[in-house]
Amino acid sequence: MFCRFFGGLREDVLRKAPWYFSDFKDALHLQCLASFFFMYFACLTPIVTFGGLLDTATDHNIVSRPGLTEFVLVDLELFVVKSFY
Repeated sequence: MFCRFFGGLREDVLRKAPWYFSDFKDALHLQCLASFFFMYFACLTPIVTFGGLLDTATDHNIVSRPGLTEFVLVDLELFVVKSFY
């Protein structure tokens, strides 16, 4: 009837603990790193392109030079929210 606080999470971590090292080792494989960098730049290039187009279209009135940083941070937040769906 009474459960331990985070008891299921603790059991899950203990059950999967033997495989954590191999998961991190597999993440450092060359093909995995290549796909990580590909996805990173595939997600980053539309942000940079949109920022440049907005800068040109508004005749430098909306987007200042630090504006690219804001675009990257806002899109990062949106990607994190989108990943939950």
